[in-house]
Amino acid sequence: MRKILGLALALLSLQACTEENKEFASISGKIANTDAKTIVFTNGLYNKEISLNADGSFSDTIQLKKPDYFNIALNNTNVGFAYIANGFDLSLSADNNSFFESLQFEGTGSENSNFLLAQNKYGSSIGDPRNLFALDKEVFTEKLKEIRNNFDNIQKQFKGLDTDFIADKTKYRFL
Repeated sequence: MRKILGLALALLSLQACTEENKEFASISGKIANTDAKTIVFTNGLYNKEISLNADGSFSDTIQLKKPDYFNIALNNTNVGFAYIANGFDLSLSADNNSFFESLQFEGTGSENSNFLLAQNKYGSSIGDPRNLFALDKEVFTEKLKEIRNNFDNIQKQFKGLDTDFIADKTKYRFL
C-alpha cells in the first residue's frame, strides 16, 4: 500500500512540474492581403503593438493582471475584438479585405473570442433596435425573450468558456 501511495505522489509531483502555469498569454497569427506593419491589441488601459512580418504573420506575448476584452486594430480601420487571459495560447487569422468578417481564433482560450464573434454576428442581424421600441408591449417583450434565447443558444454551442468570462457576460441579464 505504501508503494502505491508513494508512486501516486511521485506521479502527481511529476505532473505538477510539467504543467506550465503561464503568467502571460501567447498571441500569434497571420493577416492575409495586408501591407500593415503592426497589429494593436488594446483594452483602454493596456496597449500592445506587435510587428507584422512581410507575410502578415506575427507572434508575441501579453502579460495581464486579469482577463480582459481587447480591441484588435489593423491600420486603425480594420477592428475586431478578443477576450484574453494569462495562459491562453491564441492564434488568429483574418483577411485584411474583410477583417472582421474573416476573423477567427484557434488554440487555448479561443472559444471565448469565437463566442464573442458569434454573438456580435447575431446581434448585427437583429437590425435597428429602434424598430423594437415601435412594437406593442406584449410583442416587444416576446421579441426580447426570443433574442435572449438566441443569445443563450449561441453560448451553448461553445464548450470550455472561461468561468470569469461567463460570469461577466451573464451578470447584466434583465429578462
